Amino acid sequence: MNKRSPLSFYALIMLTFILLGRPQDFFLWLAPFRLAFLFTLITLITTVMEYRESPWGVLLRSSEGKRYVFLYAVMVLGIPFSYYKSYVFYSVLEYSVILLFFSFCLVQIDTVKKLKTMLFAACCSALFYSASSLTMSEPISDRFSYGSMYDPNDLAYMLVSMLPFSIYYVIENNGLIKRIFAIATLSVSLITILLTGSRGGFLGLMTILMLLFFTNVSGIKRLQKISLVIIAIALFATFGHSINMERYKALTEISSDYNVTDEEGRLSLWKKGIYLAISHPFTGVGVYCMPIAIGEMRAAQGEGSAKWQTAHNSFVEIAAETGLIGFFLFSSMVIGTFKKFSLYRKVQITSPDAKEFQSIASALQVAFIGSLVAAFFLSQAYSIIFGLFFALSAVMKNIALIQSMQTERE
Repeated sequence: MNKRSPLSFYALIMLTFILLGRPQDFFLWLAPFRLAFLFTLITLITTVMEYRESPWGVLLRSSEGKRYVFLYAVMVLGIPFSYYKSYVFYSVLEYSVILLFFSFCLVQIDTVKKLKTMLFAACCSALFYSASSLTMSEPISDRFSYGSMYDPNDLAYMLVSMLPFSIYYVIENNGLIKRIFAIATLSVSLITILLTGSRGGFLGLMTILMLLFFTNVSGIKRLQKISLVIIAIALFATFGHSINMERYKALTEISSDYNVTDEEGRLSLWKKGIYLAISHPFTGVGVYCMPIAIGEMRAAQGEGSAKWQTAHNSFVEIAAETGLIGFFLFSSMVIGTFKKFSLYRKVQITSPDAKEFQSIASALQVAFIGSLVAAFFLSQAYSIIFGLFFALSAVMKNIALIQSMQTERE
């Protein structure tokens, strides 16, 4: 390959910040510039100029990329059979940004140093969005969120998924400035997650905390655990009065919760979503069309108002909207991603970056598990978060291979 220009990598980092941190949500004058598409185009042009190959060629060279392309093909093939063809067409077109993001990561991130830069960009995104939300929002009441892009559940899911990245920078020796920055990210993210009142996000958060404190997955030392507890206690003492604890207490009374007993609750929605997947096994009802399909199903069955509702479960969502084939591809990518993080957390690589590589894999595994728990209760199948984790697992595979080849040559 040609010598790499830094421009394409910097463009990718900016694209990451825009996709995760979404500055256009806070500075509305940026919205007309369509920053996601603009920086996707900039990253595409600079990458192609440097590597002289198409993103599709990059994707089809890796097993992970092939599955992602096949999943995207299922989404495209489902357009003519969807409930709302024009809406699905534009939704699938927008999703191509995530697919391209995946390919850019495969091309650009080939060292541990660049991988760390990507993780730090994710931390910056989490701090920017959570801090901007808190400072620019109206007075907090009931369930906190900001703007129209992320509702409380979306906001909690994004921050939960990014949380272990900041913990990595807190516990590892990456310099004092980055550690202070990571502590700020961790603190602001924690309080924002709790203020959202998202029970799915809360369960994801509790999963991450249990993994950190009661298992050896993270590799956190005892003193570091005590420090994290002190931070959590201080935050709760300061902001606890603003947290809607009644929503979280309801988790202890799940048998009487409306999500279990009500026709409009999650359990009923999941059953309907599974029915839609079985009745539309090849193409599903179309990307983002499950709410429409649910409304029409209710109307046809005489269940009163034809209320639209989303799946509130990423796996039911992908199954209903892309069919059983799409569900199989998506699930195989989830399983493959988990296995890679688990493998590289323990893999023995004789290189100067081996310890850092393992620490990053540990942070990613904890983050992915917490993200999956939250995603089980939220509609996030098409989120950039899944695309990010899929990309990082493929990137770690490539880095491990490069390091192994370098070791053999030495």
